[in-house]
Amino acid sequence: QYKQQGTIRLTIRVQENGRITPVLKRTLMAGQFVGISEAQGEFTLNNTHKETLLIAGGSGITPFQSMLEELSHTSRNQNIKLIYYARNQNEHLFQNELETLTKNHPNVDVVYISTATSGRFSNQQLNRHCPDYLNRHIYLCGPTEMIQSTRQILEQNSVPKENIFLEYFGSAPIEAPNTDIEGRV
Repeated sequence: QYKQQGTIRLTIRVQENGRITPVLKRTLMAGQFVGISEAQGEFTLNNTHKETLLIAGGSGITPFQSMLEELSHTSRNQNIKLIYYARNQNEHLFQNELETLTKNHPNVDVVYISTATSGRFSNQQLNRHCPDYLNRHIYLCGPTEMIQSTRQILEQNSVPKENIFLEYFGSAPIEAPNTDIEGRV
């Protein structure tokens, strides 16, 4: 979008009890300028042409939306599958844009799942919606609990750790070492 129109779109889901997003909703006005920096972090698509599976939970769709847009223009033959979880069927962000994207790019497939009616990520859903998952790079983004349980299922199904890429929307868990450690504090 920036290359074509010179604009960047911000997508902010207001967390009513949050410290930042309610203030943004009250104070930012349409057309207002905001300062931003270059994108930072390690959650980027691998440059290989390996098939891709994206698994998003709630507002974890945010980075995937721009990734899908980019992939649809640069990797026309690469098969891209998105499994997108939201609490209720009417809570999937970007649904209109994603539907337009899938109509224009047959290599992109999106599955919308309501956890209220279909439950959370499971082996059954993985095998039904993406049976070739072992041949893909898999990207996860969403709440901590969703990422932890999904990653565990993927690893139990022999997905190599180097094929799983994570981005937490919330705090990442602290993994305690498996050994006893002594020290002086």
